[in-house]
Amino acid sequence: MVPKIRVVWHVYYNTRGAAGAYIDALQKAMWAEGLYSRAIVSCAYKFRTAGVLPFFFPFTDRVNYRGIGRRLLRGGELSLGYLILWSIALFERPLINFSMNEDLAVDWLFLKLCRICGLVVFVTCHDLRTHDGGLSERRLEMIRTADAVIVHNQHACERVAAIVGHENVIVFPFPGSPYEGLLSAHNGDVAKRYWEPKLDRRPFICMIGFVRRSKGIETLLEAWNTLEDHEGFNLVIAGLWHDSGELKPVAGGLRDCIVEDRYVNDDELVYLIKAAKCVLLPYLDYTHSSVLISVLQNGGLVVTSDSGLFRELLGNYPLMFPAGSVKDLKDMLTKVMRLSDAEGRAIREYSARICEAEKRELREGVAAAFGGQVEMRHRGR
Repeated sequence: MVPKIRVVWHVYYNTRGAAGAYIDALQKAMWAEGLYSRAIVSCAYKFRTAGVLPFFFPFTDRVNYRGIGRRLLRGGELSLGYLILWSIALFERPLINFSMNEDLAVDWLFLKLCRICGLVVFVTCHDLRTHDGGLSERRLEMIRTADAVIVHNQHACERVAAIVGHENVIVFPFPGSPYEGLLSAHNGDVAKRYWEPKLDRRPFICMIGFVRRSKGIETLLEAWNTLEDHEGFNLVIAGLWHDSGELKPVAGGLRDCIVEDRYVNDDELVYLIKAAKCVLLPYLDYTHSSVLISVLQNGGLVVTSDSGLFRELLGNYPLMFPAGSVKDLKDMLTKVMRLSDAEGRAIREYSARICEAEKRELREGVAAAFGGQVEMRHRGR
């Protein structure tokens, strides 16, 4: 009889700040189910979580330097980190659960070396397609290399299963935690003092995070531009503009539209989620949204398209419109701006119930995914 693996290593380097909520929730679910695991994360990981090793990017994730040398230094940090991890893994023989946010050559090489040395490798596919909507051969190869692929909704499962077969795909809910432990009263006040004058203390709706065409930015801009009555609201678009930079002047020229083309820090993110009437997710076709989880986990109100990802998670959600429809988004914006406090509370309560159900399903999911592979420890730790 082949002995079970002693430990799981969750290898996830994009866990700076609020992004670490994924590992915080995943580790808590693993340990609650008696599954011994470690998470190898960014040195800028902020959550207080058992079994976490801050390891990646000891320099570039601790500073705000964004100059030309950052990418080279970051590549060196990542390559050296992988070499050290691989060397230790040869002796410890863990199950490697690799979170695939990107498809760098060094990511692929690390996974390949682990497989060559006989390690069990799972790949967690946060999004099958790259941020520009493409499907790179390296990403496909990383998925094919794995013993199993983890996804967080059935919408993604069907796409990945078309590549590796259903028997090699594991589905469990997207792990997420509230951000209270990350925040400070001082930084929260700084965020409030920055945004309140900019908003002129008017109510607002917002779109947060990387601004991309695949996230429906064109639909949103057209809907806002042709909406005759903004009813005293501002539209805030806060985040780095990627493949849609030519649309930024269009957004900046719209009435009552505030554009911030920069990284939004954790305290600003939470301030905007809590202060906004709603957060907009007019995505066209996506298999993953960390912004959605952030809004739900932090008590915000969200408006989404009816993309498969959102339909699956939110079910019969009242603030959902057909993806890509300018007219329906205009109608939804008007509905949200007129939403009463009581109606807003009812929708937030619905969202809170979804979060609780996802938490229970996450524990069941990790037990099913890893329980047959890893030695069980005491439950409820």
